[in-house]
Amino acid sequence: MGGHVLGLIHTVTMLDVIDILVVAFFLNKLYQMLKNTRAASLVKGLLMLLVIMLITPGMAISVYLIPVWIAVLGVGYMFSQKSRNAMKAH
Repeated sequence: MGGHVLGLIHTVTMLDVIDILVVAFFLNKLYQMLKNTRAASLVKGLLMLLVIMLITPGMAISVYLIPVWIAVLGVGYMFSQKSRNAMKAH
């Protein structure tokens, strides 16, 4: 197993390292922007749903229920913002 890992390490190029660092930088900036906001909890929830979908491929929960809940929650979120703005206007 140790030889296999060393073989993989030797195939990593400088471009791979730069790519990982750039992605990590942007993910960190996105995290800092969303930290302690309502959007952060929304993103966490969507990531949890994505993990569930990846763990349960082909099952009814991932094929039918989760996409429906994502749509329902998304529509509810959109209308909650509009109704909140309408109430502030009056």
